[in-house]
Amino acid sequence: MDIARLLQRRFQPGKRYTEPEVNRILEQAYPDYASLRRYMVDYGFMERLDDGSSYWVEPVKDDESQEKGKKSMNREKRKELVAAYMETERPMGVYRITNRRNGKMWIGSSPDLDAIAKRHQFELNMGMFRSKAMQHDYNEVGKAEFQFEVLERLKQRKDGYQDVRHELAVLEAKWMEQLQPYGERGYHDAPRPAKNRD
Repeated sequence: MDIARLLQRRFQPGKRYTEPEVNRILEQAYPDYASLRRYMVDYGFMERLDDGSSYWVEPVKDDESQEKGKKSMNREKRKELVAAYMETERPMGVYRITNRRNGKMWIGSSPDLDAIAKRHQFELNMGMFRSKAMQHDYNEVGKAEFQFEVLERLKQRKDGYQDVRHELAVLEAKWMEQLQPYGERGYHDAPRPAKNRD
């Protein structure tokens, strides 16, 4: 079951809530209620007025309307959001998350660095990060000791085809080779040695 849907069930469909009321309900699920609230709104699981004076969850009519990210957004609003997203030039590149206590790091790449930073922060706050070792350290030392930084940006071409996934993979491989984030240096599993076919 998606976490956002579980959180959504804590609210009465159609009822209007103030921001403090939303915070109190979400705080029962996780102390960082502000991040949860932003996640719920940004991904369409909760609606709000532009001035933040009122929040609500749309009533659900059937199971089909419970698709992730679409539950509370009407068709026109989704079209507008998708169009705006596609027209926005997003920062792409390779990033590093460093535990400043021990220097261990996690390296990755993304076609949207802002989004991946928020996603990883949410995953770590919720105890869902893919590296169990990094999640353990995060739980031990806290958010303040982990730093997100961009190692290299990938320029977006204005004309012609660009294989973004391939270019990001090449950049990420370069930084993985250079920084070797394995063992005591990082949270990645060491690469398996190539098998000798002789």
